[in-house]
Amino acid sequence: MWSTVLSAWSAQPEFTLNLTLFDRRPLHPQINQILGDFTSLMLLSWHPGESWLHSAQSLQQRLSQNLNHRDVSAIRVMRQLAQQQNVPAVPMPVVFTSALGFEQDNFLARRNLLKPVWGISQTPQVWFDHQIYESEGELRFNWDFVAALFPAGQVERQFEQYCALLNRMAEDESGWQLPLAALVPPVKHAGQCAERSPRVCPEQSQPHIAADESTVSLICDAFREVVGESVTPAENFFEAGATSLNLVQLHVLLQRHEFSTLTLLDLFTHPSPAALADYLAGVTTVEKTKRPRPVRRRQRRI
Repeated sequence: MWSTVLSAWSAQPEFTLNLTLFDRRPLHPQINQILGDFTSLMLLSWHPGESWLHSAQSLQQRLSQNLNHRDVSAIRVMRQLAQQQNVPAVPMPVVFTSALGFEQDNFLARRNLLKPVWGISQTPQVWFDHQIYESEGELRFNWDFVAALFPAGQVERQFEQYCALLNRMAEDESGWQLPLAALVPPVKHAGQCAERSPRVCPEQSQPHIAADESTVSLICDAFREVVGESVTPAENFFEAGATSLNLVQLHVLLQRHEFSTLTLLDLFTHPSPAALADYLAGVTTVEKTKRPRPVRRRQRRI
């Protein structure tokens, strides 16, 4: 149902989810007594069908097929995609974290001595994380997202639609046979911003423009100021210790310097000082030759 809502707001209704997989396999009689992180990531594509039931069945079949290949992690797949496409990274930033089936009566129960009061996740390279679980006879869920990546109020509207869809599908079985557009009407121009400006990027006909070393140094210094850790020119921001929140802070700091057209998405797309500096070098050259005034681009919606 979450994918149905995301499709309605997306310029491209097909997309890939990043699933958190709890994969504690019975490899040893005492495997359940071992403390450790047994989670991994798995990619799952969403393709809307004629009805919600058809879409859900197709998704279930793809999930079953993907589980047969779970030895190949999502991280490995994304790295290979980046190598094939010759890009710094191929992000899959929309995450679904399900704890359904885990201690349905006691999992994060409010009657426990330690009660959940407030929480938030700050996972590197994640823009949107839907967490869901059952506890005390209730279905409980929350969304964590990088607010700076989305227009004000958009995610709140999506959340309201999602809650309404859950209630409807629980109470009205006929809704399972309805087309997705009848359940969640597509939002017009959802993939565009209200005051759209063309993105400034180097033309393919232009030769590659190497970044100035001073720009690389500036980015490294700004990273150290925000994160409190050093980063090498070729090192990935997240591997150097940054979180998505840190990139928001780094974006603000770099904009205060000479990079007023830099967007937050640019930092996720070019996630190292050298890659970001190369990108900025090309953008700056195009701006100087073709655009007398800086061009601002608002964040795209999902």
